[in-house]
Amino acid sequence: MVGKVKSLLRILGVAGVLTAPPAVAETNAVVGPLTNNVNITWNWDIESNQQIGSGAGGSVSGTAGGWYRVGSTISNNAVANEHYDFSSWSGDVPAGKEGDNPLVYVSDRTPRNITADFGLKQYAVTVNSEVDGLTDVGNPTGAGDYDAFSVITSTVPDVVVNSTNAGIRYIPVSHDTD
Repeated sequence: MVGKVKSLLRILGVAGVLTAPPAVAETNAVVGPLTNNVNITWNWDIESNQQIGSGAGGSVSGTAGGWYRVGSTISNNAVANEHYDFSSWSGDVPAGKEGDNPLVYVSDRTPRNITADFGLKQYAVTVNSEVDGLTDVGNPTGAGDYDAFSVITSTVPDVVVNSTNAGIRYIPVSHDTD
């Protein structure tokens, strides 16, 4: 078991008198002189390794990864970069918390390696084609939801004949983007 014990027990003898080292942080102290049998019991805390990271498209702020005592509160926030959205946590995520942001849980005896996942933002593209009081003239293409940085193509026919008057036709002359 890996622990933080700096010194198990050091007993030094001088002319039959045994003493222990002074108390040190994270160790117990035994005080002498030793004159009879002694039962020494070491008490331990349990820690588990909690690693929190991020995938492409963002970062994580909050509790740093490392060793935490069982019962510690771990709190992390997934922060998306521009044009990205937080998707979910993956890896050893506590059950039912995959979509939580921030991710807050109490450490237990389970070592965890958790990653914040991000996806490109989705942008809606609408396409309108209107003339002479008619809408969707020529059945324009290209409408839908697209990932950030997508290249979009929208097309209409070169010529559309009026369905109620064959002597009138429509030709596209320009398009506006906002």
